[in-house]
Amino acid sequence: MNQAAQNTKHIQFIKGQKSCGKDFHVFIRMETSRVPALKRAIEFEKEVDYSQFGDVIAEGFGKEPTPETLKFIVESYKEILEQH
Repeated sequence: MNQAAQNTKHIQFIKGQKSCGKDFHVFIRMETSRVPALKRAIEFEKEVDYSQFGDVIAEGFGKEPTPETLKFIVESYKEILEQH
């Protein structure tokens, strides 16, 4: 894979559970090349600082984002979403 393809930005959607037991979700605008490191962190760390992997563009509690959040993501990051 060439360097340009490795550094392509995309939106990563993650949902999980905090250590306190609350469901959460987060959207991160990040380099595609950082995805393996993010997956390792999720697997092995108790709490992950998602901002270490890219720009946290939306987050909240609950298993799924609100319709307003989804609309914001689509409207604000349409060009990135269309790449994939």
